[in-house]
Amino acid sequence: VGIIGATIGRSARSATRPVTQFADPELGKRINELAAQLESEVDLTILVLHNGTWAGRMMAKAAPAVDLVVCVHSNEVTETPLKADTGALVVDMGRAGQWVGRMDLVVDCDQKKIARYTYEMIPMDLKKIQPDATVARLVDELDRKWCPEDYGANASAAEAAKGGQP
Repeated sequence: VGIIGATIGRSARSATRPVTQFADPELGKRINELAAQLESEVDLTILVLHNGTWAGRMMAKAAPAVDLVVCVHSNEVTETPLKADTGALVVDMGRAGQWVGRMDLVVDCDQKKIARYTYEMIPMDLKKIQPDATVARLVDELDRKWCPEDYGANASAAEAAKGGQP
């Protein structure tokens, strides 16, 4: 399995630049080049994209060598995988650890394609699932350091680990 990570910058979502213009063709081209380089070594190529499913579909179209696009850190949740024009699956688990997606894949190694899959969304109910306190403190420290503008608006993982709600 080959994994490629990418993001489309925040400026692309500004009020002065319509969303239809932000699927950067150069980024899609670069992702496809990387996927093509991996092709002889892997049976499946996954793109982890720090944007929602619209961008995921656009990147899959620009990078047809990608088989699966996992979108993260958006407010979208896909209960059923979407299919891009290329046949790539596109999924999104929302943001802030509210959901975990589980996808079991069967890959046809001769065709180098997904033969079949199962997929489910698992809610992270903090009344039933307690975060690890050490990891939660680390996440909070990193949030405070790298995302101070978002920290106050987001739930504290450390507080959730103590039994509070996120």
